[in-house]
Amino acid sequence: QLNFLTSVLSACKLNLADVAILNMANAPSSLYKEVQEKFKSNFIILLGLAPETLEMPLSFPEFQVQLFNNCTFLYTPVLEVLETDRVLKSKLWICLKKMFGV
Repeated sequence: QLNFLTSVLSACKLNLADVAILNMANAPSSLYKEVQEKFKSNFIILLGLAPETLEMPLSFPEFQVQLFNNCTFLYTPVLEVLETDRVLKSKLWICLKKMFGV
């Protein structure tokens, strides 16, 4: 999964040093406000984590680039699913091109 994530980042002209990876299962808080404030993120990709789970005041479907609270969000299936499904990878790539202008 790390190799897949690294290749996705590379396609966006990013690397692991450019991102913060937060495992929400181990996070002290799962509120989007706290995560956004702590990391000062301009972009947040929710891998298999629905916006409602983060107590966001809005809902949006997978593969919809969503602007909210001065941040761009993207909700997708988990990495394991994305990595093995060509159609979903294509949808992801379309969203990432829109988000990062690549």
